[in-house]
Amino acid sequence: MRQKTRSIRRTTALFAGIVAAIITFLIPAGYFIISYEYLRGSMETQADINARTSTDMVMANPDMWMFEQTRLAELLQRRTAAGVDEIRRIIDPTGKVIAENVDTLAPPVVSLRRNIFDAGAVVAQFEITRSLNRLLAKTTLVAAGSALLGVLIFLVFRILPYRALVQTQSFLDVSEQQLAETNEQLRYELDERIRAEKLLFKMSAAIQQSPVSVVIMDTEGVIEFANPKFMEMMGCSDDGVIGKKLYELKASAGPGSTYRDVWKAVTSGNVWQGELCCTHEGGGIFWEYATIFPISVQGAVTANYIAIMEDINDRKSLEEQLRHSQKMDAMGQIAGGVAHDFSNLLTVIIGYTTMLKGHLREQDTVQCTLDSILSAANRGVHLTGSLLAFSRKQIMTPRLVDLGGIVRNMEDFLRQIIGENIALETEYGAGKCYVRADSSNIEQVIMNLAANARDAMPSGGRIGIKVSRTELDSDFVAAHGYGPAGSHVLFSVTDTGPGIERQILSRIFEPFFTTKEVGKGTGLGLSIVHGIVKQHNGYITVSSKEGIGTTFFVFLPLAHDLFVTGAEESGGGAVPDNYPTGSEAVLVAEDDALVRALVSSVLTENGYVVISADDGEDAVAKFEAHSERIGLLLMDVVMPKMGGWNAYQRIREKRPDIKVLFISGYAGDDILRNGLPSEGVQLLQKPLKQQVLLSRVREVLDA
Repeated sequence: MRQKTRSIRRTTALFAGIVAAIITFLIPAGYFIISYEYLRGSMETQADINARTSTDMVMANPDMWMFEQTRLAELLQRRTAAGVDEIRRIIDPTGKVIAENVDTLAPPVVSLRRNIFDAGAVVAQFEITRSLNRLLAKTTLVAAGSALLGVLIFLVFRILPYRALVQTQSFLDVSEQQLAETNEQLRYELDERIRAEKLLFKMSAAIQQSPVSVVIMDTEGVIEFANPKFMEMMGCSDDGVIGKKLYELKASAGPGSTYRDVWKAVTSGNVWQGELCCTHEGGGIFWEYATIFPISVQGAVTANYIAIMEDINDRKSLEEQLRHSQKMDAMGQIAGGVAHDFSNLLTVIIGYTTMLKGHLREQDTVQCTLDSILSAANRGVHLTGSLLAFSRKQIMTPRLVDLGGIVRNMEDFLRQIIGENIALETEYGAGKCYVRADSSNIEQVIMNLAANARDAMPSGGRIGIKVSRTELDSDFVAAHGYGPAGSHVLFSVTDTGPGIERQILSRIFEPFFTTKEVGKGTGLGLSIVHGIVKQHNGYITVSSKEGIGTTFFVFLPLAHDLFVTGAEESGGGAVPDNYPTGSEAVLVAEDDALVRALVSSVLTENGYVVISADDGEDAVAKFEAHSERIGLLLMDVVMPKMGGWNAYQRIREKRPDIKVLFISGYAGDDILRNGLPSEGVQLLQKPLKQQVLLSRVREVLDA
C-alpha cells in the first residue's frame, strides 16, 4: 500500500508540475504572440494607409513631391495609437531617407515597409518602426501572473488529484481484493464442479457396470432408472422396465415378507433388507438379496427410493445343497441306528435257523421252511446293507476293480430286469477304467439306475450305459460345486423317457421321495445310489429334458495304483465249506442277550469253552477271574458302562498278548467314535453268519 501511495505521489507531482509549467510558459508566450500579431496588423494597416496617401501625393505632383516638406511632415506626424512609439520614414529607392518623424527608438523594434508608386513604378517606400519594450513589459507582467497561477495550479493539482487518486487507489485495491476473492471463489467452485462432474461420471460408470442390480424409483415406487445388470437379470429392455413397479415385474418378497411390508418399511424412512424372488422374462425364477432405502436431495423430503439387488442364485443353490446334505445326514443317522438293531435281530434269526437246520435230516420237510426263513433273513441282510449304504456309513471292502468289466458282467442280468421292450446299449471307452470301490456296492448303483430308467419307460424305449475316462477341470468344479479336479471315470445311464420336471429334479435324491404310485416305490433307490457314490468319494449329477429323456452321471476317482492282485481280480478268498473246531476258551462280551446266547451256542457246539459277559466292565471282571484259561476276546464295540475297545485296553494291561476279535452292528463312523482304530484290528460286521463267525475265530486264534 505504501509503495502504491509513493507511486501516486510521484505521479501527481509530475502531472501538477507539467500543468503548472505549461500554464507558466504558455500564457505569456500566447499573450506575446497575440499582441505581437496585433501590433504587426496595426502597423500594416497604418503603413497601407500612409503608402496610399503618399502615392496620391506623388501622382499629383510627380516631379516635385519629394520637395514638399510641409506636406510630408504632416503625413509623417499623423496621430498614432495612444502609448505607441514609432518612427515613420519615407525612403527613396537608393535607401536615402527623404523624411522622418523621429530619429531613434530604444530597441528592440519591429519595422514594416510599403511601396509608393508613380505610374506603376516604385518611386519610394514608406517605413514604420515601432518599439517592443512596452509589449515585453506587459508580457513580463503576464508571465509573472502566469507563474503565480502555475504555482497555484501546481498546489491544487498536487493535493486534490493526489487525494482523489489515493481514494481511488484504495477503492481499486478493495475492488481488486474483492475481485481476487471472487475469482478464487469462482475457481474453487469450478474445481468443485469439475470434481463433482468427474465423481458423477465415475458413479454413473460404476452403476452402469456394477455386477449388482441398481434400481431408482420415485416416491410412488415407479421405476425411473435401472442399470444393465437388472435388465440382464430380468431378461428385458428399458421399455419393459421403466415406468413400472417392482411387483409388476413379478418380483415378490421372500418368506416372511410381502411387497406391502417392504413398501411400508421404506416409506417410513427405514432400510429394508431381504430376499426377492423374481421371474425372468423367459419364465425362469431367480433370487436376489435386496437393500431398499429412501434418499433425499439437499436435505429435502424423500425424493426417490433406491434398490440394490445382488444375485444370490448360487448361494441359494448352496443352501439347498446344505439342507439336502443335512437332511441326508439326519436320515443316515436314523438308518444307521435302525440297521444296528436290525442286524442284531438278523444275527439271532440266521444263527438259530442255521443251527436248527444243521440238526435236521436233509429229507425232513421242515428244511424247506427253514430255507424260506434263511432266504427272508438274507433279504433282510441286503436291506440292512442298503440302509447303511444310504447312510454312507456301510463298512466297505474296496478293491481295485475295472468299472467297465463290472458293467460287462452285468449286461445279461440287466437285460433280464429291464424287460424285452427296452433296448440296452453299452459303450466302453478305450482301455480299462480302474477305480477303488466295493464291487457289490457299484453293482447296486448300476442296478438301481437301470431299474429307475426302466420305470420311466413303461411303454418301452432305450437305455444307454457308457463308461469312459474324463478330466474334471477347475471350471467344472466351480460350476457344479464339487471336486477336486483331476482324472475320473465317468459312468452314465441314459433313458429315452419323458424326462423329469424341474421342481422334481431338485428332490430326486431325497430319502423316501418318489413319484410312483403307493406300493410301487420305497423312495430309497436313488438315495442309496447317492449314498454309495459319496461313500466312494465320487459325485453324481443328473440332466433331464422333458420329452427327450434323462441322464445320470456318476464320477468316480480314477485309480492310479494299477497293480492288481489275484485275490482282487477273483473277488477275494471264498469261505470254505468245512470249518475247524476248537477247544480254546473264548470270552464273549455282548450287551444284546439274544446275540450273546446265539454266539455262545455256536461256539460251544463247535468245541469252544465260552465265558459270557454282558458289558465291558463285566468282561474285565470275568477275564480277571479266568485270565489263564481265556485264549480269545470276542467283544462287541458299543456296549453300556464300558465299550469293547476300552475293556480290551484294560485287559491288555494284564496280558499284552491276548487276542481279540471285535463285532459290531453300527456303522463305521459310530465305531470310530467309540475308540476303535480304523486300522490294525480284526472286526466282524453284523449280522453274523455261523460259518463266517467260526472261520474268523479260528483265523484269529491261529494267527
